[in-house]
Amino acid sequence: MNVLLVASGIDRNPSGYASWIVENIRSCDYICEVVSPKQINSYDYHFDIVIALNKAALSCAKKLTTQKGVPLIYLFTTEGVNNYPQDLSIADHFILMETTSLMHTARIPSCVSHLRFCPYLHNVNEIAANPHPHILVALDTILPKSHTLLKLLTVFNTLTSTQFILVGAPKVLTPICNQNIRSVPELSDELFRQASLIIASGQYVYKAISSQKPCIVAGDRGYCGIINSENFEIQYQTQFQGRIGGELDEYIPPEFIQSDIAFLQQSIYDEETKRRCLIVTSKLKQKRLEILEHFKTILEKTVWSYRVLKENPECLRLKWSAAYSFLHLQDRFAITQAFSKKLYSIVEKDEMEIIYAFNEPVCVQDAYSLFKEKFHKADFIAFVSELIQEKILVIDN
Repeated sequence: MNVLLVASGIDRNPSGYASWIVENIRSCDYICEVVSPKQINSYDYHFDIVIALNKAALSCAKKLTTQKGVPLIYLFTTEGVNNYPQDLSIADHFILMETTSLMHTARIPSCVSHLRFCPYLHNVNEIAANPHPHILVALDTILPKSHTLLKLLTVFNTLTSTQFILVGAPKVLTPICNQNIRSVPELSDELFRQASLIIASGQYVYKAISSQKPCIVAGDRGYCGIINSENFEIQYQTQFQGRIGGELDEYIPPEFIQSDIAFLQQSIYDEETKRRCLIVTSKLKQKRLEILEHFKTILEKTVWSYRVLKENPECLRLKWSAAYSFLHLQDRFAITQAFSKKLYSIVEKDEMEIIYAFNEPVCVQDAYSLFKEKFHKADFIAFVSELIQEKILVIDN
């Protein structure tokens, strides 16, 4: 399969989220090229599907797929959740890439697939056998004004014999850092490879675990402690934001941090510690494989359903979409978006009868047999195709 990714702010060398998407698509043994909206008109190679990353790339990607007759996936990140389009017909499928745990999922319709953003540290064989005796601190905060790092600094300043490297620390904190604390502006894979252990939260925990190093999670929801095989699953579900059930910006006990750092510094080269790290790394690797398989399934089903809809829609098995609700208005019906409660459309009674025929999953051909006395087959198929495009009817998997 040939996939074209349209992402703003990049050239042919993608970075950030775009780079992760390309990496995962190519891991599925697919061909993937990436272009910016400005480059899209000059791109004239064959592709089977187009992915638009966030709102800035959506409009030009839609024009391209309409011209080429290929399906479009709109992929938006948690940060761009407020830019979610109200018109569900603008793309053939929607994916929310979960980059943080602070999501207003109630606003997202059920027809949207979820994909976990799980960055992974490759080339682990290049990790130094004797890492530098410093602790890497990389916090992915979800609060506009997070105090997590400030709370940790009060502990780091007391551990004068331990070297700490802080990633992206605000300059305002520099005056209160002792000489054992150094700040760097950006995070690199090399910092993960060189650290003896890592204190992290959010998406940085993924690379920390994949580096096979001990990892302590401290985030905007408090203090979790050392990641191990027992707490990995629940921490993964909550995206490594701190204590399970913790309040935002809650108190972090200094003695907990001091105790865990001391324990890991004493046992960093023990075989048991290495074994525990490998177990957690293997669990994350399995999660990543599940993400790849899920992503691959989404791509294949989107391409397949698009082709069937164009070539043989009668074979599709369809059902109502939970993204919409229906209200009876005398002799007509109102269709409202379930996630926004906004009025989407008004349909006539005979049109609503067709929609109601898909209250339970049914094949289009079987549904038409109920209406062949009232509608020409071509008109019935055209109307059903329109309902699919608008996500009022969805394919029953």
